[in-house]
Amino acid sequence: LCTVTLIRSVEEGAFDMMANLKELSLSTNIINSISPSAFRNLVNLEMLDLKTNELETLDSDLFKTLVNLRRLYLNDNRLRKIESNLFSSLVNLRLLDIKQNQLESIEAGTFDNLKKLDELSLFYNNIKKIDSYSLPPMALSEF
Repeated sequence: LCTVTLIRSVEEGAFDMMANLKELSLSTNIINSISPSAFRNLVNLEMLDLKTNELETLDSDLFKTLVNLRRLYLNDNRLRKIESNLFSSLVNLRLLDIKQNQLESIEAGTFDNLKKLDELSLFYNNIKKIDSYSLPPMALSEF
């Protein structure tokens, strides 16, 4: 587990020398930008914690190489929109926490590739619209 505090941004290749890292916590910082290739070498990462930051947007390629990710925490940020392909490579994801953001809608296809997802937390957002095909094929316990 690697934990760091008081970070404003995460630059390209910031974790290139940590290919064996399994868990990364960047929570409770003031991060407002993350380079699309910041996590490019973290192919063994299973948990990524970005909660309690100042993130408003996430590049659609940000999680592209994180194919072994099982838990992703994006809660308590300022996210207004999630690109429909943001999570497309996260085929092993089991937990996705995006509660306490400023999301207004969930686009169709957003969760399509998340076949192993067990837990999805969306509460405390400003969601006004969810497209009929946006939710993953699972029984939602928290919505």
